[in-house]
Amino acid sequence: MPKLKNRPPKLCKNGDYTFIRYQGKKISLGRWGSDESKQAYARFITELQTIRSRILPSSGPVRNSPPPAMLDAERQAEEKNP
Repeated sequence: MPKLKNRPPKLCKNGDYTFIRYQGKKISLGRWGSDESKQAYARFITELQTIRSRILPSSGPVRNSPPPAMLDAERQAEEKNP
């Protein structure tokens, strides 16, 4: 089964500390259950969503539509041969 890449990292506990694993790195967020760790996690998720929204466009081209270069070539051919 493939890994889901769009899932946010989950909170983990190591003794009294909260951490997440992201891209193979262990990121400490503070003491488990503290306001500091909750705010750090919320801030991380917000930044991650912002980065992903810049990388992944919300709406891409329709799969069955031809590339723009093909459309331009067809228009030029129609103008030459009315």
